[in-house]
Amino acid sequence: MNVTSIISDDIAELIGIIVGDGCISTTKRYKELAILGDITEEKDYYDNWVVPLINKEVFVPLCKAEIKAKPYPKMSVYGIMSFNNTVVDFLLSLGLNAGPKTNHGMPLCIKNACAEKQKRFLRGLFDTDGSIFFEKNYSIRANVHKKAKIKLESTSKELISGCIEICKNLG
Repeated sequence: MNVTSIISDDIAELIGIIVGDGCISTTKRYKELAILGDITEEKDYYDNWVVPLINKEVFVPLCKAEIKAKPYPKMSVYGIMSFNNTVVDFLLSLGLNAGPKTNHGMPLCIKNACAEKQKRFLRGLFDTDGSIFFEKNYSIRANVHKKAKIKLESTSKELISGCIEICKNLG
């Protein structure tokens, strides 16, 4: 079965969130999913958006249970960590990769998805690894920050190339 056809718009956004703030680790002994953000600045985002989304789309359907976010003060992060094999296997089946993000590219289920799913993926990715800011426009004499900039950072050149391609295709 084609994974692209079965993922919902919410799952597409969740994939973006995981690609941005998440990490999947697999060893012979365990499988782990961690989705973690800044302990002070992102608590509301996790409590009001990420956790309800992952519970609705992943944990409740697959595990019949919810997960809760919590602080991890030693790492200065807030979010979720799960060692549930079923959840990790599901995410891997969607094309997410385990291990360092350096070589991770655009998940195929997003690359081949419809425009709406690609937009939702970008929303999740930009919510976690993107920023919008204003800088001075040096072409005029005004001393105000009015020049809008959108920035996305990633250690994966392949992922950035995939995002550029999606943005171009979306216009």
